Amino acid sequence: MHQPPKWADRFLSWYCNPDLLEEIQGDAYELFDSRVSKEGISAARRKFIWDVIRFCRWSNIKRTTTQNKTLNNTAMIGNYFKTGMRNLVKDKVTSTISVLGLALAVGTAITSYIFVNFFLDMDNFHSKRDRIYQVINTVNAQGQNQQWSDVPITMEASLKDITGVEALTRIEYGSGNMRFNDLVFNEFIYFSDPEFLKIFDFPIEIGSREVLNDKSQIFLSKRVAVKYFGDEDPIGKQVSIKYEDGTIYNYFIGGVFEKFPNGASFAPPVLISIESYFDRNPEIRNDWSHLTDGLFLTLAANANITDVESQFPPMVKLQNDSKAEMQSKSFELMSMNDVSLNNHKIIGSVIGGGHPAGRILLSVIAVLLLILACANYVNISVSSSAKRLKEIAMRKVLGGTRNMVIKQFLIENVIICLIAIGVGVLISYFLFLPGFNSLLPIVIPFSFSSVLNMGLFFGVLLVFVGLASGLYPAFYISKFQAITIFRGNQKFGQKSLFSRLLLTLQFVIAFFTIVTSFVFTDVSMQLVNAHWGYEAEDVITVPINDNQVYTALHDKLLENPKVKAVSGSFGHIGPYNRISVVKHAETELQSNIYMTDENYLDVLDLKLLEGRYFSSKGDVNNAVVSQRLVRKMKWTEPLKSHFYYDSVRYEVIGVVEDFATDNYYHEAFPVAFIPKFETGFNYLTMKTTEGDKTAAMEDVKATWKEIAPDDPFEGIYQTKVMDDFYDENRSNVILISSIAGITLFLACLGLYGLVTFNINRRMKEFSVRKVLGANLSAIVGLINRDYVWILTIAFVIGAPLGVINMGSMVKSIYPDAPSVTAYPIIIAIVLMIVAFAITVGGQIYRVSKKNPADNLRTE
Repeated sequence: MHQPPKWADRFLSWYCNPDLLEEIQGDAYELFDSRVSKEGISAARRKFIWDVIRFCRWSNIKRTTTQNKTLNNTAMIGNYFKTGMRNLVKDKVTSTISVLGLALAVGTAITSYIFVNFFLDMDNFHSKRDRIYQVINTVNAQGQNQQWSDVPITMEASLKDITGVEALTRIEYGSGNMRFNDLVFNEFIYFSDPEFLKIFDFPIEIGSREVLNDKSQIFLSKRVAVKYFGDEDPIGKQVSIKYEDGTIYNYFIGGVFEKFPNGASFAPPVLISIESYFDRNPEIRNDWSHLTDGLFLTLAANANITDVESQFPPMVKLQNDSKAEMQSKSFELMSMNDVSLNNHKIIGSVIGGGHPAGRILLSVIAVLLLILACANYVNISVSSSAKRLKEIAMRKVLGGTRNMVIKQFLIENVIICLIAIGVGVLISYFLFLPGFNSLLPIVIPFSFSSVLNMGLFFGVLLVFVGLASGLYPAFYISKFQAITIFRGNQKFGQKSLFSRLLLTLQFVIAFFTIVTSFVFTDVSMQLVNAHWGYEAEDVITVPINDNQVYTALHDKLLENPKVKAVSGSFGHIGPYNRISVVKHAETELQSNIYMTDENYLDVLDLKLLEGRYFSSKGDVNNAVVSQRLVRKMKWTEPLKSHFYYDSVRYEVIGVVEDFATDNYYHEAFPVAFIPKFETGFNYLTMKTTEGDKTAAMEDVKATWKEIAPDDPFEGIYQTKVMDDFYDENRSNVILISSIAGITLFLACLGLYGLVTFNINRRMKEFSVRKVLGANLSAIVGLINRDYVWILTIAFVIGAPLGVINMGSMVKSIYPDAPSVTAYPIIIAIVLMIVAFAITVGGQIYRVSKKNPADNLRTE
């Protein structure tokens, strides 16, 4: 007998109102049988399908059952929410632990996301950001390709006529003593082309973007304007600037920027037309060997980057033919966003952005903490559900299905997750981000780049936390049978293998994070306590831009009984480490070059390893070099070696021990000290008698006022030259130690949940053992046996991973970092033992104080 298509018949049964189904289905079958005999089976089946489709009308579709089901589901979900809230309030301790653990992880995740998003979205206020490019100079140095921000200053003229280039601007750094009435300060200056204010959208409070067309007018930042003029309108007022070469220029204030946006990776304190720079240095206007600090351009929307870059090779040849100190391999265009992300690789980068290691580390830690918090929640949820067995059994007896129990626990989990996210937002806003900002030189606002990004972030966060923390408890608990529970036969979590795996994972993460933290701290402390390679104590340094001032100050200080020695230098260890190139045979080596008088090396007490210092004008073509320069040149007999600098041959007469300059973020450069016996120094360095440093500084300030009353005094203690590095390093240590503390706390929460769970499960066993004469130490051994193994396994896995992870990251941050010691491992073990003892000790104390009769009375 022929049958109609089964799928069509099932579709009819699915949508049809049950009250009409029998009648409609019967009519369809009769029509089908009639058509088979008259038209054939194929036609009958086609028309049966058509009948099923045309019967699908509003009047035939089942509605009442669906509507009732929807209402019932709504009511049921409402009931689940009420029940969930009651359970949260009823079990305050468990609820608080669950919410707190998740909230701390969520707060960390929010703070990390805001931090990472801030740096990835830097400079987004520039409307042409997507079309702004910087010309990057690739230089082959010491056999490696280096990317430099510096490019030939005259390259701008060659780029102007290239199709697709809309506007160009150079940035040349400078400094000078700015004066208005009696106020004199040294200011950092950007010399730029007029297009600077058209390419970059720094907000202007007052003035015109055409100001740089007039080289007699300048722009000031809001901070600088307030420093000189307070609340007065500065427009049209005249200031003078005394430059490093002693020349003085007068300028009129043509504009003031608004307060720079938080996301600005660079911003000019003082902005002056580059034509003013050429007025003082006319010889470099068309000099391909002179490198400017940055060259930016905007491309037309339809411009082809490859076509523009194809015009660069002739410019590379022009620069190299000019016998520039740094020979270029190629020029390339890099988008503003890419420069920000890779600025740590670009030497002398104008655009900031920070090292990506910090962003990567924070992101990884945030994810690990979320996993840790979710594992905690799972353990605590499973252990606390022992109190709700009868509730679950009663629901099933009254008709509740497993799906209903799953929904109930998932909804309770959603409630906890929503509360945790809310608390996490508060923790991030009021605690984590302010604390974070207190460690940074910038202020990161609590904000997201867009509403869409914020919605996606919190949506993904809720789904991740909700699913990761709620699925296992809901499915695990819902499988219990009512009859087994009521009989008391439910073997609740007897093996708890999954819980132990989760706890092991938690402590792997904890050991990983703690060891990572202390590896970084250990290296940081070694760097802080490392000897600089010279004696900075009792040394004062004064930058000077005027030869007459230098000579007068030098002579005055020699008469001061608190001053033991005075020296001069062009370039100075710490504030001004001039990078140049020295050559020997076929080897070209980037090095720090310091041109000094005969006293400089003695004043700083650099450790002489072999040879001697230069001491007289007879040493004019001699030099003292560092160990690193000897190693890089592969000299076996350095005192018989020589090198060329600026086409002059220098014989090596001494080798000094390697020393620190201003930080450890980059591999130290080789160093060469070259004698300079005539005047023309830009630093004066003095050694004071022991204990007289402070008094000597006051004497220097007083002498300076007599000699150079119109110039600001900027002398510093040599011991302060590494302060910026130490401050940043200390902030990093505090940050990563805080994260390790949060990780340890969360791990202990998970341990607390599982220990509580197992002790509750075995309380009657412990009571029987106590009745039979077991002492407390035996019970303690039973409780701790499994957890000692868990900690051991976690340590074996987590600790090496932490050492390897942070070891490689430290090397990327501090190329000359010292070796890691055993202290991080030892501290991690001690911390874990203490945390374990505190967490488990409270539960053991509860067991010891519990009367066995109270537990056995129900048997």
